[in-house]
Amino acid sequence: MGNTQGPRLGCKGTIYERFERLVAVANEPHPILGTPCWEWVGSRMWQGYGNFSRLGRSSCMRAHRASWELHVGPVPDGLFVLHRCDNRGCVAPHHLFLGTAADNTADMMSKGRDGLSKMTDDEKREALCKLAAGESALEVAAMYGVSRSLMYKLKNKRVSLRLHSV
Repeated sequence: MGNTQGPRLGCKGTIYERFERLVAVANEPHPILGTPCWEWVGSRMWQGYGNFSRLGRSSCMRAHRASWELHVGPVPDGLFVLHRCDNRGCVAPHHLFLGTAADNTADMMSKGRDGLSKMTDDEKREALCKLAAGESALEVAAMYGVSRSLMYKLKNKRVSLRLHSV
């Protein structure tokens, strides 16, 4: 998968060798990208992103970011490592790309991962009515299978409904 030269970390091997041991290449190619995801089999954060420790417990980072740095190079300040494949556990460098926070949000929304795309226009209107009537954001979110934070954003008009016209 790449160069295995680098600083040794005791008997654990190089950073690259430690990283490589925590990756399993999928058997099937990604349906759109045509190449398989490299699935992270190490520890994961609750959101599904891999967690990699470079030098010990105090220097953990997301595994896809570590993959970028190991295979491509440093991530410039202000940029994020994003997934083309939408698989939070994927660390394949050819499935990753750099982008700003705005790029990340646009990518999420274009792929329907903003929560609102899970709801019909009628459900969006109903949810707003329930929130306006005083029902808790947690209860309303549970009814529609979305996050409580999305309901707070709707209630406080920090996100657009983007209703489709009939």
